[in-house]
Amino acid sequence: FYGCNAMTAVTIPQSVVWIGDETFRKCENLKTVSLQASLTDMGNSAFRDCTALTDVSVGEAVRYLGEDSFRGCVSLTNVSLGGGVSSAGSRTFMECTSLRNIVIPKNFRSLPERMFKSCTQLSGVTLNYGLISIGDSAFYGCSALESIEIPNSVTGIGENSFWECPNLTDVFLPFSVTSITNGWNPSFHNDTVSFRCYRGSYAAQFAANNDISCTLLDPVPSSGFSFHANQIDMKVGQMM
Repeated sequence: FYGCNAMTAVTIPQSVVWIGDETFRKCENLKTVSLQASLTDMGNSAFRDCTALTDVSVGEAVRYLGEDSFRGCVSLTNVSLGGGVSSAGSRTFMECTSLRNIVIPKNFRSLPERMFKSCTQLSGVTLNYGLISIGDSAFYGCSALESIEIPNSVTGIGENSFWECPNLTDVFLPFSVTSITNGWNPSFHNDTVSFRCYRGSYAAQFAANNDISCTLLDPVPSSGFSFHANQIDMKVGQMM
């Protein structure tokens, strides 16, 4: 169906378990897509440059999104990723300039490179515990992003991950982070970003070494959970 501009809606039947590469690429009048529960994998560029597409709901059975799956879908505003999605290829939602919010499922382990690059309206990002790494340029050019909380499972943040995010001023970094790229291709704009992190953590030392503003939080012994300062106060008050 590559370039089938007469198509405005599509429903994938229950018998389909995989969508091949470029199946609906450049269907420029395609507005709605219904992906049935049987679908498990999506090929590269499956819906790339479907410029009229506004809403996508990815079913619970889908495990993998191919490279460039929804790249260049400039009208895409709402994306719901099912809990089964655990991996994706590079540039999955790159240049989706109308996308405003995204929730990464709990089974997702690694954000691929340039996954949300140039998503200029993206302002709400929820990363769940279980995520291990954030790839190179994952949020490059997300100019509406103002804050983000990194879950206490992420160990590495790649090159240019949050570069050209001029409004990103608040980043929470947990103890689990042990690698942040700096140098020629740094993860953050050091002159605009401010960290919140724990005393004695890798992130705190990184901030000190690179002249990054940092609010230090006191670590609190717990049974595997990580609390922010305001959450700690709330818990103490409840216990009292």
